Amino acid sequence: MKNLKKILAVVLAVVLMAALSVTMFAEGETTTSDSNSITLKKDITVTNYSGYAYEPTITYTYQLKDGPAADASKTVTDGQTPPITASFKQGLVSYLATGDAAVKTAVYSSNNAVSEGSTVRELKWTFDPAKFPSAGVYRFVIEETGTSVNPASIGIERSTDYDTSKYLDVYVKNGDAGLEIYGIILVDDDATVTVDSDKSEGWNDGDDLDSYTTYNITITKSITGGGADMTAKFPFTVNLSGEMSNAKIAVEGTGESISNWAITEGTDTAADSATVTGNLGNGKTIVIKGLPTTVSYTVAEANPTPDKYTATVNVTGGTSTAVGGPLAAQAASLDLVTNGALSGTSEIKVNVTNNLDLISPTGVILRIAPFAIILLAGVALFVIARRRRVED
Repeated sequence: MKNLKKILAVVLAVVLMAALSVTMFAEGETTTSDSNSITLKKDITVTNYSGYAYEPTITYTYQLKDGPAADASKTVTDGQTPPITASFKQGLVSYLATGDAAVKTAVYSSNNAVSEGSTVRELKWTFDPAKFPSAGVYRFVIEETGTSVNPASIGIERSTDYDTSKYLDVYVKNGDAGLEIYGIILVDDDATVTVDSDKSEGWNDGDDLDSYTTYNITITKSITGGGADMTAKFPFTVNLSGEMSNAKIAVEGTGESISNWAITEGTDTAADSATVTGNLGNGKTIVIKGLPTTVSYTVAEANPTPDKYTATVNVTGGTSTAVGGPLAAQAASLDLVTNGALSGTSEIKVNVTNNLDLISPTGVILRIAPFAIILLAGVALFVIARRRRVED
């Protein structure tokens, strides 16, 4: 009986130690211990302050590569007491499971709407434990080898500290039926790894996150003044300039004859200019949605009426030069906004007010002149008579 109790106590101690070991190792693991695969995440934060959020069109390419040669100075240390330390072994691409490719792509398309504020692609590599030569910790490299377009050229922002390379550590042990993979961890640098090391799930947070912000431009017309024609429709032209072929752009509004945007091919065969037109009456709008920060804009207005209006412009959001000024009768377009840049924390609002005050009736001064002379003569006679009365 005593021997049985001793055996049970030993078994319990072993189980607890094993559980502690698994718990300590589990901190920061990217995959479960019974998996031969690792799934990395590529995340783009997509923002549009009015809810019109679409991915940019871009493809990222990632490649699993052979790890660095074995180096006794590069070690992994676990969190047990006392800790166990081992040197990394070189991981080879040939250890991938048969049929699995070293190169993976994360494909994004501007046809895909984003509702959660970010959009994620998962990249999965699977290893064959039987292909590893022995137990140990094997280090591989995963590298972002390129993108289909330069992210900055289409309005994607990333930190200067963005790291295009990461290190993948595969933990292999001796099992009952041969070698087994019991953990896979992604780390940010080629250094000693401990239980508190900077582990991650891919290119999806901190300095390794891409962000993509698009903006909407809303142009609103107001007509004021006692002499204004409140039924007039003023033609507007919005010229867009900059790389936008990788963006999802929409044009709408409450004005009349609002055009769809038309792409003009540039020398780099990418969409680099577009023109949006429409006629705006009092309280009517043109709305352009989904413009990336690579685009600038100008706004011009024409006057189809025989009257001369004064155009006043107010722009909120972004940076621009608001011009405004006299709107000549039935004349060519007047630039209202130039050097418009898409930036800030809200949509761009361009409010244009055309004002025409009342015109004084022609000849009004001539008609009242006789009455004014009579009034002035009466006042003069009153003053003279009062002075004489005082003297007498």
